[in-house]
Amino acid sequence: MSSLHNRASDFRTSAAECLLLATSVTDQRTRTALLAMAQRWLDLADAPLGAGRLDTALQGFNDQQMRKR
Repeated sequence: MSSLHNRASDFRTSAAECLLLATSVTDQRTRTALLAMAQRWLDLADAPLGAGRLDTALQGFNDQQMRKR
């Protein structure tokens, strides 16, 4: 269980990093992308994670980010 807790904590840390970066950029598209990424990290942190669900969620997140480029 502590492994899932550590992952949730890591996800929240990643969200905080995205928010911090969003405050320092001037490009609106970049800021919007960082805010969306922060929200996704928080969603992952709060989601119940079953076996294999993390990999699926992360793959979906990565796919979404790649489509935006």
